[in-house]
Amino acid sequence: MSIEMFEHMKAYPTLFAKVSTWLAPKGLLFIHVFCHRDSPYHFEENDGWMSKTFFSGGTMPSLDLFTYFQRDLTLLHSSFLDGTHYGRTSEAWLALQDKNATQGMRVLCDAMGEEEGRKSFFRFRVFFLAVAEFFALDGGESWGIGKYLFEKR
Repeated sequence: MSIEMFEHMKAYPTLFAKVSTWLAPKGLLFIHVFCHRDSPYHFEENDGWMSKTFFSGGTMPSLDLFTYFQRDLTLLHSSFLDGTHYGRTSEAWLALQDKNATQGMRVLCDAMGEEEGRKSFFRFRVFFLAVAEFFALDGGESWGIGKYLFEKR
């Protein structure tokens, strides 16, 4: 599978059916995904550069969203890790970006050109700041990490 994949998927019945064919008879699927505690929503590309750049075509699932799609997989366990953890992770990523700013800027500018490289570098910076604040909001109780363990039916 892939890291950060389920946030960009739709058609969950089809997705879970496909995943179930990849699992051994007693196989398990673990999903780790950011989510909203109560409300799923689609990221619209015209909602700004952050939606377009980082969440294009994506969905913020609700904590219970995947529980509605158990035709091919059975949910064994789910839990919510409050958003303060993901907020601290984003702060750590920002600290690494700051620590490696010269090298990171050089790599991006070499690959994308001066203007786009600089834009990309600073977009990531704003992204890390926004995520840190967003997921820490309300003590981390609104947005966080959903963890799910499914087994093949």
